[in-house]
Amino acid sequence: MSLVFPKRILKFFHSLTGGLLKKILIIENEAAFREAIAFALEAEGYAVIQAENAVDGIELARSRIPDLILSDVLMDSVDGYEAVVSIRQDPRTTGIPIILMTGKPDKEGLVHALELGADDYLTKPFAVPVLLEAVAIRFRNLEETRKKYGKGTTDPRASLTIGVPADLRTPMAGILGFAKSLSREHVELKRNEIVELGRAIQKAAQSALKLTENFSVLAQIEILSSDQEKIERLRLYSTKDPGTTIESVAAEIANHYERSEDLVIVIAPGTVSCSAEYLTKIVHELVDNAFKFSSKGQKVQVSGGFADGTFTLIVTDFGRGMTSALIEDIYSFSILRARFHDDRYFGWGLVVARRLAEIHGGSLQLSSAGASGLMAKATIPGVREKQG
Repeated sequence: MSLVFPKRILKFFHSLTGGLLKKILIIENEAAFREAIAFALEAEGYAVIQAENAVDGIELARSRIPDLILSDVLMDSVDGYEAVVSIRQDPRTTGIPIILMTGKPDKEGLVHALELGADDYLTKPFAVPVLLEAVAIRFRNLEETRKKYGKGTTDPRASLTIGVPADLRTPMAGILGFAKSLSREHVELKRNEIVELGRAIQKAAQSALKLTENFSVLAQIEILSSDQEKIERLRLYSTKDPGTTIESVAAEIANHYERSEDLVIVIAPGTVSCSAEYLTKIVHELVDNAFKFSSKGQKVQVSGGFADGTFTLIVTDFGRGMTSALIEDIYSFSILRARFHDDRYFGWGLVVARRLAEIHGGSLQLSSAGASGLMAKATIPGVREKQG
């Protein structure tokens, strides 16, 4: 049975222990509900920080660095989804567990929350034991991670991203969250809701698989980059008539997005100094990016030709475009910052395409005028076929 201590006693104990109590930030615009949650958590010995809106909550997260965040979804100005993204963007707060609270258990909204990086969700109203168990689970996970990676880091939360790219946490959290929804609520779920969650799990798994494959390719490239002899051997591979490979890959992607009529493709004949496997990967990442970040009805143009012994592949779309900061991220191979879009992993495929082009003696150039789209220009050494 938990003892309930007055706030002043808890605060005094907190000061005596040097602030060793686990800190929980509550972001909730309903004052009565927020105070009720705070009371229950403080009774369990947690130190509580309160924010009445997401803007203040995000600022408190950055300045106070809590051990866990409980956030409402429906709030004025900035909602809980945007708060999750903002918190995940900042290196200081990216590893803090986030539990979302919602009075409208909309399956689509919950799927979206988990995709953006929330670790768990609670449907309001919830019983105090349910709240405490959800919090305890998150802290147990943190402790297990800390033990696994040791005590060498100054902040135990930092170990959440050691050895695994931060972006990979989102689809994995989605898979776990969706599976949890099925196990928790399978009795109440309708058939179409079960199917929806199944598809969400599949989508998250595909995202995780793609990220894993991209990082695997990047690892191979970085190993190769330090061995000139292996690089020279790699460049001995070639693809004759790259148009066949490019057209096949581009058509498959266009069909996947149900936009075959949006694809415009013209490739000149010749031979490219790149294996069919790596050429396929370059084309796939550039064309997939073009379709992913443009809308149905907007053309995606794919063209390729030879000049002065070099093959140039240009993929142009007329969609969202990219900021100069994100383009610089790709050029510098830095950890890409999450953007508040449907796909948080915008950019890693382009990094892979750039490094593959470079390892073959070529390059990747990106240019964008904001919302007017993106042009990706990849060059790879090649020999033009003799005519006649």
